Amino acid sequence: DSSGLYFTNYYNSTSSYTMCAVVKLFHYTLATGDCREVDLNWDRYAPMFRDLLRPTPTGFVIQLVDGARYKWARFTGSGGAWKRDWLQGDAPGNIQSFDLSRDGNTMGYSHSTAAQPPRFYLARLKGNQILKKQEVMDIQSPLFKKPLARTEIRTWKGALGETVEGILYYPYNYQAGKTYPLVVMIHGGPNAADMDRFDDDFFTPGHLYCERGVFILKPNYHGSSNYGIAFGESIAGRYYEYEIPDIEAGVDMLISEGKVDKEQLGVIGHSNGSILGIGLIVHSNRFKAAVLSAGDVNWTSDYGNCSFGVAFDNYYMGGAPWQKLDEYIKKSPLFQMEKVTTPTLIWHGDKDRAVPYSQGWEFYRALQVIGKAPVRFISLPGEEHVPKVLAHQRRVLKEQIAWFEKYLFNAYTPGNESLKKES
Repeated sequence: DSSGLYFTNYYNSTSSYTMCAVVKLFHYTLATGDCREVDLNWDRYAPMFRDLLRPTPTGFVIQLVDGARYKWARFTGSGGAWKRDWLQGDAPGNIQSFDLSRDGNTMGYSHSTAAQPPRFYLARLKGNQILKKQEVMDIQSPLFKKPLARTEIRTWKGALGETVEGILYYPYNYQAGKTYPLVVMIHGGPNAADMDRFDDDFFTPGHLYCERGVFILKPNYHGSSNYGIAFGESIAGRYYEYEIPDIEAGVDMLISEGKVDKEQLGVIGHSNGSILGIGLIVHSNRFKAAVLSAGDVNWTSDYGNCSFGVAFDNYYMGGAPWQKLDEYIKKSPLFQMEKVTTPTLIWHGDKDRAVPYSQGWEFYRALQVIGKAPVRFISLPGEEHVPKVLAHQRRVLKEQIAWFEKYLFNAYTPGNESLKKES
């Protein structure tokens, strides 16, 4: 009714940098100028990267984060007297996006899981009850004809004894009692999270790998968002120290359960996922193949070349290179590359400044000169941090599949890379 407005703001407890934060909600009353935080009564707060709030005549409906799923709530009241009711019906934890009629009684929304592509619905919203839903369109029907993996949310004990959560994708036609290869797909950020939603793309094509008889694990390691500010801030000044053990523990859990062949482990990561993937192959020789894109190896050179290097490096390394030189050297994988034996495919956009393009060359040059690990570097001309050109996206997808077929799946057919058959 235009009497006020809602807005969100980042919050963290230790720093002015927003590399790690939660999102708080506020209300501003136009007539009085009164501005106050809305008590969501939820210590994980609202989503970092979406603005999923819709006003109603008596309050608002909002998406709150809860690890790998969401919590949807209807708030009624005003000022300091808000009442929260969780939405009920149709697995609200897997509602990914929505809109609401002005009277607050009709909602349109998408619904998906990691195993099922989105479907789109219209429903009545009576109080906190989702009623009389009907599917209104089916714009991705071809996907439902493809082999789709079974998925589940798994938990295990992480580096600090806390619960770490992740999404596990099963091999297509999985048979209990058999062991399968595992590819760990690590999200970027680090203050982001893998969710129980359909999220395949050209550099983390989970279902495509599952179709080839592979487990996929997407771990939400320490530093991830959606688990509260303490979990997110835990790696400030302790970068790598908790995330690597978190990921290793998830892998060990699946091996101990008899699901995964410990001799067939691979890792994929982009951005911070690549940074941690590089950390894994420095830390251990257990991974037989890696595809690591746009990841840092040298924090001393990242500081000046990354577009947000001061914020990122000061926050996660605990200060500038001249203040924390020993820390920068110790945490930079470049100075430990002689440990790496994992065959590694690297790709990087040559206009990237989120993770400077030069980092890809430093990574490649070290592995190439040391000579203990097969390495290949794909440079994508004109691309920034995430490739936008379809031909480059297809190239990345085809190259990574070929790399894993050669070094992990043992399904590689040698050919002449210099000459196409039909040429």
